[in-house]
Amino acid sequence: MPPVRRQVITKKEKKELRDFYFGCVEKPSQQKLMAWFREKYDKELSQPSVSQILSSKYEFLDETGSEISDTPNTLPAKYPVLESALVEWIQRTQKSDIGINEEVIRKTACEFWKKIPAYSNLPTPEFSSNWLKRFQKHPSNPHDNVKLADTDMIYEFVKHYALEDVFSFDEVGLLWKLVPNKPPSVEFIHGIRREKARVSIAMCCNALGTEKLPLWIIGYSKEPRAFRSARVNIHALDVEWRSNGTAQFNNIIMQEWLIWFDQKMSGRKVLLLLDRLSAHECAVENIRRTRSFQNIAILWLPKSSNLTQNPYSMGIFRNFKECYRNYWLRYMMDQVNLGHDPIKAVNILKAIHWMVAAWNFDVSSSSIAFSFQRSGLITIKESFSDVKLPSSTIQASEKLKSLFYHFTDVKNQSIDRFIDPVEESVVDEDADVTDQIAAEFLKDRDFESDEEEEYFVSITIKEAMQYISILQQFEEQQEMPNPEIVKQLMYYGKLLQDRQEPKNL
Repeated sequence: MPPVRRQVITKKEKKELRDFYFGCVEKPSQQKLMAWFREKYDKELSQPSVSQILSSKYEFLDETGSEISDTPNTLPAKYPVLESALVEWIQRTQKSDIGINEEVIRKTACEFWKKIPAYSNLPTPEFSSNWLKRFQKHPSNPHDNVKLADTDMIYEFVKHYALEDVFSFDEVGLLWKLVPNKPPSVEFIHGIRREKARVSIAMCCNALGTEKLPLWIIGYSKEPRAFRSARVNIHALDVEWRSNGTAQFNNIIMQEWLIWFDQKMSGRKVLLLLDRLSAHECAVENIRRTRSFQNIAILWLPKSSNLTQNPYSMGIFRNFKECYRNYWLRYMMDQVNLGHDPIKAVNILKAIHWMVAAWNFDVSSSSIAFSFQRSGLITIKESFSDVKLPSSTIQASEKLKSLFYHFTDVKNQSIDRFIDPVEESVVDEDADVTDQIAAEFLKDRDFESDEEEEYFVSITIKEAMQYISILQQFEEQQEMPNPEIVKQLMYYGKLLQDRQEPKNL
């Protein structure tokens, strides 16, 4: 009898065999089991293998739910952190023009080895052919090609949705300590270049500007010292804070955001417009392998088009940055007048307050609608025919110019370099992706930047009620008081009183 060729048997197949055998009243012989397995899976199974699968070694499969992966058993990774980084790099680059072969994988593995702290002080391995073969069996699926959306296709998709249900997502970098006429401060860690005070901000809003979702902000520290010192719950600001070594969006955070957005849209059917960045594509496809989106349809925007542009690049990002930097320069001016160094005095918590204020209060719905109209992604309807550059956007620009020239004597100095520096751009190139992935394995740090540490005491309910009473009295004394503000203060005072009462019972 010729030897049985060795074939990989998955856990699911082993479970099926055990279920079949133990489910029979009259137990079939091993020969019958081998024939059953051959007919069902078109695989040969040896008699010793049948005995082993039916043994107590695989009893755990009987307690496993019906959802068992078809992925064959693989040997544990020799360099797990490195190989995890390599898998993500391959996912994010295989849609580019880069040819991924064995030599490219070895070269990239060497680059990661020098940049990942867990390995950087160790000799670089040779990454042998055996290692490469084992790595290539990693249970990660290649990506399918994604069809680009041309202008006609975009219109065809969008016309089936009301404009309040057409959303666009994008991310932007923000150098939150940037000052006029000075380049951003940078640092090098394990050969990775990064700005000292940078965050990435994810924004999402609908085409009318009537619905702006909470910001997702990505920094360097998992729990910055400024959060702990102020004893604040960052969710009180209605933002989501995440962190990694480059303060940029990656596959993992993007997947989390997409699932969060899908849940936010529960009960609705909305269209989400996305740029074809590698992290975006990988996140969408990774999710689709395990689940389907319940409430959103995704349309990929073309990378370059003369007819359509991302609405954020048509004014939303610039308007947001102008508003943020208005807050920052006013703070700088106040600190200088007090004799303080604003670069040391500011911290990430203060900066987040300004980001939230800029997004929620300063970037107007009319400014967003104007940017969508300019983008060419939607057909102009009557409701958009009268849309012009909003006065609030113009005022924000003028205020920033005045503050900017207060800090510089060079009247012909371009303010654009301060508003929208090239370092804030989201770059999706191979070298950048390599650094992004390697930086994910850097150690967490205690603070976001080199600021002075502030200490705060917890405010009691009694103290908070006194402050509210003062604010209420202040508003009531104004020549033209706002009754809505007074009502809100009274309402909040009542909430605090209700919180306090159970403790006094």
